[in-house]
Amino acid sequence: MKILFNVIIFSLFSFSIFSSEPFLLGRYGVENSYNIPSFSYAPNVNLEINNNDDVALNMWGVFGEQRGAVWLNKTSGDRPRFLYVTSPGKMIHDLYLGEKSVLFTEGVLGEVQNVFLQRLDKDYIETIMEKEEMLEFGQASYPGFLNEEKGLIALKITNSRGSQRIIYKDLNSNFDGWKTLIRKNKDVVYIFSPTFNKTGQMAIKVWRNGLGEKPIEEILVYNFLNEVPKLQNKVLIPENLSLRNTLDISDNGYLAYFTEDNQKNVFLNIHSTINNHSERLDVTNFSPQYFSPVIANDKTAFFKGENNLVMVEKGIAKVILKEGDQLPTDLGKIPLKSKFSSNFTFTYGIEVNSRGHLTFKGSLQKPIDQGVGLFVLKK
Repeated sequence: MKILFNVIIFSLFSFSIFSSEPFLLGRYGVENSYNIPSFSYAPNVNLEINNNDDVALNMWGVFGEQRGAVWLNKTSGDRPRFLYVTSPGKMIHDLYLGEKSVLFTEGVLGEVQNVFLQRLDKDYIETIMEKEEMLEFGQASYPGFLNEEKGLIALKITNSRGSQRIIYKDLNSNFDGWKTLIRKNKDVVYIFSPTFNKTGQMAIKVWRNGLGEKPIEEILVYNFLNEVPKLQNKVLIPENLSLRNTLDISDNGYLAYFTEDNQKNVFLNIHSTINNHSERLDVTNFSPQYFSPVIANDKTAFFKGENNLVMVEKGIAKVILKEGDQLPTDLGKIPLKSKFSSNFTFTYGIEVNSRGHLTFKGSLQKPIDQGVGLFVLKK
C-alpha cells in the first residue's frame, strides 16, 4: 500500500468553485421558522443527502411536544414534509437515506425499540425489526442498505452482555433470516458503527487484540455487489496513529477518515478500495472537529473545522464557509453565527453525495437568533 504525503495549501473563502450559493431548505428552532415547524430541534448527526439531492433529517420536539420525526425535502417539487412522527416520548435514533427509501430506528432514550423502512413513493411504514426480536438479538443501530434494489440491509447489534455483531438480511426473501457477518470475539474486541455507500460496499472500523496495551486498529471493507458478502479490503492503521471516530466511503470506493498522532496532529486520509492507493494530508491547522469527513466520487473531501467548513481537492484545502459569511435565507442574507460557542457555527455533522453536493446546518443570527438553517451547496 502506497502512502502519499501532500502539503496542504490554505485558500481564502470563495463560492467560485460551486455552481451557486448555498440553497436554504428550511429554518427551525425559532418561532418564525421556514419549511420546518417552529422550535423543532435536529439532534445528533442524522443528516442525509442522496444522489437525487433529496435530504432527510432527524427531528425532535416537533409540534411543541416530545416527539421525534423524520423530515424529508425531495427535489421532485413535493413540499418538504414529515415522513414519520413518533408517539409522545419516543425519538428517532438512527437514520439512513437511500435513493428510494429511508431506514431508521425508533425508541425511547437509551433504547431502540423498532427498525423501520419507509419507501419514498409509499405512504406506509414497513417494520424490519421489532422490540421482541431485539430481546433475542440485542439493540439494533446504524441500519443501512447493502443493495437497495435487491433489498439487502445490514445493522449493528449490541446486547447487555457486551456482545457485538454486524448482521444482514434479504428483505425480498421469505426464507432467509438474519445472518451474521462479523462478531466480537477474542480477536475482534470492538466493532464500531458501519458506513455504507450506494454501490454495495460497507466499511467498518474494528479494534483487534494486540500484543501491547493499544489495540490494533483496522478498517474492513465488505463488498455485496453479488449478494454474497466478500471481504474486499483491510486497511491497517499505523501504530503511531489513532483512527478518529467514524469514516465515510464514496460510491466509487474512496474511504475518508481522520487519524491523529501523539502530538495531536490530525491527518485526513483518503484510501482507494480499488487499487489500495492512500493519501495522508496534514489538516491540523484547520482544527477538525469530532465528526467524520465526507467524500464524493471525484475524491473531493469535506469536513467541519472550528468555525468553518473545509474542502480538500487535489491536495489543496480551502475554507469554503466560515462564521460571519452571509447566507441567503427566506429573511434575506443572514450571517452565520455561533449560538453558544465557536463549535456551534455549523451544528453537528455534514453529508455529501456522489456528485459533491453538500448539505449542512448552520446557526443564523441577525442581530438576534434566527434559528438553524439547513442548506445544500452544489459543487
